[in-house]
Amino acid sequence: MDITQIREAIISAKANQKRKYELGFIIIPDEAIVPNVVEKVKGIIKEYSGSVISESEMGRRKLAYPIKKNRVKYLEGIYRFIVFEGTHSTVQNLDRLLKIDDNIIRHIILRVVERKKKERKK
Repeated sequence: MDITQIREAIISAKANQKRKYELGFIIIPDEAIVPNVVEKVKGIIKEYSGSVISESEMGRRKLAYPIKKNRVKYLEGIYRFIVFEGTHSTVQNLDRLLKIDDNIIRHIILRVVERKKKERKK
């Protein structure tokens, strides 16, 4: 095995490893579409071999600055958060599909890193 094959093996092993992520997204301020958008996002996660752990909402909030999307200027949005477990391909596909969704103003996907607690010495 040469170094290139070893590197490719390491990359493919990391790509198939399931990790915990948090998705935060802002939906356009229309209460009627919120359940459909959330179900669509959960469906995308499940379609690409992910699993939803939890979800929460902050509700309707004023944006810090106006955001233009599809020639419409939004001053407020509905904030939702989903914690999920998935692979690298799950995150890539989710990011790609959320960018082109007209109902989602902004989104961010963060990897959740659980820190180990340090033992205190007496």
